[in-house]
Amino acid sequence: MLQTPTLEITADTVFGCAPFQVAITLRDTTGGTVVLWDFGTGVRTEGIDRINYIYPRSGTFDVTATVTSPNGRVTDTTWNDLIRVIAVPEADFTWTPQPLTIFEPEATFS
Repeated sequence: MLQTPTLEITADTVFGCAPFQVAITLRDTTGGTVVLWDFGTGVRTEGIDRINYIYPRSGTFDVTATVTSPNGRVTDTTWNDLIRVIAVPEADFTWTPQPLTIFEPEATFS
């Protein structure tokens, strides 16, 4: 019986602000796999051993790779909580006086 190799992936980065682009690479030891990628966002796409994906919103996401090797064997693995995307910070401050003028050119922020 043929052994299925362990699936190994690398990501160029796993943490950032939305929208967040990640390049994920699957180590293909067979030289001809087809990969069904599931990015944990409801998006699934078929591709090869390297794919770029943009996470449009914040959250923590699992990544699943379902691999069909050239000999027809199917293997899947999920990497739990692999990607963490944070929301873009929103500035929340005020200043006085409003409006600034040439007579009052200095502001106090809070």
